[in-house]
Amino acid sequence: MTDDATTGSPAGSERWKSRRVWAIGIALVIVASTLIGFAFAIRSERSRAQRSVPVRVDSLAAIDQRSGRVVADLPLGATPESLIAGYGRLWVGDQGHRLTVVEADNGRRTSIALPVDPQYLSAGAGGVWVFDGLARLVRVDPGTSHIDQSRQLWRCRLPGQGGSLPACGGGGATVAVGRVWIGQAPGARYAAPHGLVVQLDPGELQPLGRVPGVTIGQLGAGGGDVWSMGAAGGLEMDRVDPASARVVRQPLGGPAGGSNRPTNIVSAFGFVWAGAANGRLYRFAPSAGYVAFRLPRVPTAIASAPDGIWVATTGGRVSRLNPSTGKIERTVSVGGRSPVAMAYSDGKVWVAVGS
Repeated sequence: MTDDATTGSPAGSERWKSRRVWAIGIALVIVASTLIGFAFAIRSERSRAQRSVPVRVDSLAAIDQRSGRVVADLPLGATPESLIAGYGRLWVGDQGHRLTVVEADNGRRTSIALPVDPQYLSAGAGGVWVFDGLARLVRVDPGTSHIDQSRQLWRCRLPGQGGSLPACGGGGATVAVGRVWIGQAPGARYAAPHGLVVQLDPGELQPLGRVPGVTIGQLGAGGGDVWSMGAAGGLEMDRVDPASARVVRQPLGGPAGGSNRPTNIVSAFGFVWAGAANGRLYRFAPSAGYVAFRLPRVPTAIASAPDGIWVATTGGRVSRLNPSTGKIERTVSVGGRSPVAMAYSDGKVWVAVGS
């Protein structure tokens, strides 16, 4: 009777409760361990999914603007030096005298051999325009990707040539008001008042006029005007009115020459944007002067996307800036490579990188 009665005694009830608590505790520990294991597995899987694609030397990297990850990297075979988006494709110029045409949606590439070095590219007015920065302009048919015209724009002494002609000089190519605009530096003199901006008929590539007294370096279009930025006589931005040929000069200060060289010029968010080797990004308004935003590194290329202004800098970094405040909102690494040019297409920021 005593042994049977212990299960109903207070002491037996306590021992039963204690064993139950231990069992429940062990079960909770097992469940918690299982959940933690699942959480780490999910986190690890997400981490792998969010890892950027490695960026190789001499390639075209694609940054997804939403996630900020490098989602593709396409080898180019030679060091790139120019890049534009136009006619639903990307056009990459490289130092091998070649133009690579990239389908942004699938990465398919075709190459075009060029008779010139593709130092500057522009798209519009029925063509893709390749300027060698000296004297020769090539037009590529955007439908067939074939060269349909090549022309020497002015007589000059090319590198390695002798004779009495002045040295060739030029800088920048852009399309504005249905015409092609090229920067010319007669006798390789890039500073105003020597520089010229030449406008060409896009059909025959015949000169339609010249605007003198312009600093030559980089050309862009925005707000119906042509913009030219150079540093030969000190950094400045010149705004050219295509109708009146009037030049409005905006001195920006800083040393003259290559130590203050400008990046490309981009029109976006109601402003014109350009960077310089002094570590600043400039935002120009046609009627309100400019604002300079200081960057942590030297800018090498600029592109605009729906979510902001993207700036590539030395050290292999690409940052998105708020166009109103100039504040950096995101920075993406391209593996320490050297970004040389950028463009936006198909929801991605494309970065041409060298070594």
